[in-house]
Amino acid sequence: MALLVAGLPAGIALAVHLAPLPYNALMLVAVWRSAAAYAGPPFWATLARLAILTWTAAVTIL
Repeated sequence: MALLVAGLPAGIALAVHLAPLPYNALMLVAVWRSAAAYAGPPFWATLARLAILTWTAAVTIL
């Protein structure tokens, strides 16, 4: 939003907003796979998956 207010084109603002998306996708896959391999209580694996889904959705939308 700050870039739009500063007068930059919407395409540049969108590109800057979505720049961290590849990193977040990598983290989503890494946590998801790590949770699948976790040998402890399944509660923690499920919580990790929910947390990474929430985080990825939040940083993509906001």
